[in-house]
Amino acid sequence: MPVDSKQVRKLTFLLNTIFARRGLIDYSIENARRIGQDRLLREFQLPGGRSAFLSESGFESFQSVCQILRCSHLVEHTEPHDSVNAFRAIVQNCLSNGERLNGGQRLVDLVVQKLELMRKDFWYVVPVHGVELNGIESIDLGCLSLETPTELRLEGRGAKLAGTSSIEEMIGCGPCLVGSVFGSESYARREFKFRTDVATGVLAVVAAASFKQGASPFRITTEADPAGIRAPRRSISWHSDKPDVLLTRAVMDHQSFRIDAEFAAYLREAAYVSHILGLPNQEELSELESALIRGLFWFSDAQRDTSRVMQLVKYWSCAEAIFSGEKTGITKALTEGVAIVLVACVKHEPPDQYRRLVARLAELYELRCNAVHEARHDQVEFGDVATLSHWTAWMLLGVGVLIHDGGYTSSEEVRRQCRRLAKVLERSE
Repeated sequence: MPVDSKQVRKLTFLLNTIFARRGLIDYSIENARRIGQDRLLREFQLPGGRSAFLSESGFESFQSVCQILRCSHLVEHTEPHDSVNAFRAIVQNCLSNGERLNGGQRLVDLVVQKLELMRKDFWYVVPVHGVELNGIESIDLGCLSLETPTELRLEGRGAKLAGTSSIEEMIGCGPCLVGSVFGSESYARREFKFRTDVATGVLAVVAAASFKQGASPFRITTEADPAGIRAPRRSISWHSDKPDVLLTRAVMDHQSFRIDAEFAAYLREAAYVSHILGLPNQEELSELESALIRGLFWFSDAQRDTSRVMQLVKYWSCAEAIFSGEKTGITKALTEGVAIVLVACVKHEPPDQYRRLVARLAELYELRCNAVHEARHDQVEFGDVATLSHWTAWMLLGVGVLIHDGGYTSSEEVRRQCRRLAKVLERSE
């Protein structure tokens, strides 16, 4: 919300306190020692190697101004802390020039000017691991492009490649996600990360839906998520009969998801997939679209996790994002909801398998509860994670179908329809 007239008057009062004589104290070793851990927050560097500290009252007023600015959306495509940084720079400049900042509206105008200067078109190129482009040069994933970048392509987007380092030397020769975001640098980095999470989430879901082992064979991640990058495993060992130390080196056993022309056509032409990939570009999302985004986040995070039990917990978080609106009967709501989407929406399983699906999902959810509530970590098998990831992928795609083709906008609509269909299927058996 913008700054209103009441807040402008409060800003004026707070600025008067900051720039009053009692609002600042001169630098001294004694003052620095007394201020302690707040020193960096309260110190302003002045010309000639001098410094000044905000006094207790000055610092309190300074923080109050920061709080007002953080809560005020002064300029689109900026972050709350951008306004705080702009305010600090303004105070720094005034103190350096021996000036006072008079009036809350004057402060707001100066902050807006600085924020507008911060906004630019920021381009990012981030390598993607666990994906191969097979026979295609690039594919659009919503507002991003998955491609192997070349100097020519990047120069066409305004990049100036200086020095002797080639693109291959800087970021390798594998596929990358490429895109631009308009805004401040901090906003652009956060927004680009959000877009890559959605893109890798969709790729992981499509991969998991395409294979019976689900997401287990894959680990699709970007170098923005270094914990998920493939790395060699090393260990040394010996035994009593042969004490010579043996070094064992192995690479994690995950395969790359190959995107060929057929998969590229699916990602491009399946309307519900295109809709999901385009969600980061929408100004407003429905409640169900927001829930789907949360599900994609957890799916992407789950498939790159190295702990089998945590993968299972996170895959269930995908279903909870859609079906956990009830305060009671959570297990029933989740298992029936996932099963109904698989049977009635995407027709991944025949209707006569509905009860078997619900029973198996209940077993898998019990494993999740044992992990979360009893700290169990040793009962989850490879097949459990593979099965759940496969079904969860189809469930998320099914929600995409409900949004795009069915016009659903809320999770409650989906839950209500699932309850109705569950009763129909139970009566028919």
